[in-house]
Amino acid sequence: MSRKQRKRGPVTIGVTMEKYVASRFWHNFNRIERVAKDHQMFISMARTDKARNDVVKFFLEETKDSHLLFLDSDQLFPPDVIRRLLVHNVPIVGCLYFQRDPERPIPHMYTWDTEKLTDAGDPSLKPIEEWEPGLLKVGMVGTGGMMIARWVLEKIPFPWFEYGGYSESEDVTFCRKCGKLGIDIYCDTATESGHIGEVIVGSEQFRFWKAVKEKRVDMSFLKGGSDD
Repeated sequence: MSRKQRKRGPVTIGVTMEKYVASRFWHNFNRIERVAKDHQMFISMARTDKARNDVVKFFLEETKDSHLLFLDSDQLFPPDVIRRLLVHNVPIVGCLYFQRDPERPIPHMYTWDTEKLTDAGDPSLKPIEEWEPGLLKVGMVGTGGMMIARWVLEKIPFPWFEYGGYSESEDVTFCRKCGKLGIDIYCDTATESGHIGEVIVGSEQFRFWKAVKEKRVDMSFLKGGSDD
């Protein structure tokens, strides 16, 4: 039976909107395959850590769904994103997406660098820049498109999401908590979500940036020159 044909139970979809919502997000969101019993929760104009915690509270207290899926309002997802992530049957799995800065579109999936510590003495983040399409075990993955099993959130005490020291975002601290509890985190590198900025940043932009960084692309034409 194919991935598309498998029946699934309901999930909770949480959409947090701290600053703005791109109009194309709603067009994309309406194309995502859902079932009648899926729950949805939208939170706007709230700090991201608080909004995510409120979504988790709703999920745990008001539903019996097996999984919570965070979809951020500045990303674009495949229509079958729910099935794609659920089929792996792992504690936590995120989509592959990239930092939306086109000058540094690094993937939001990382390993922990134990040789380079933060000022707090924790391992720092090291971006993963080489991968094959499929399920990849990681140390941290962005929450912008993340599926979390219910038991994971039941195991972690409140607050699930909070900003850490030295400007660490709420998804980094969440993944640190999971790592300390021995909870595995994965990225489905075959399921990509575009990050909306001034341009849509995805794998093509990342591959070009990486080729420039590794000097496999000659960028001298950008410097101009005489017309002799």
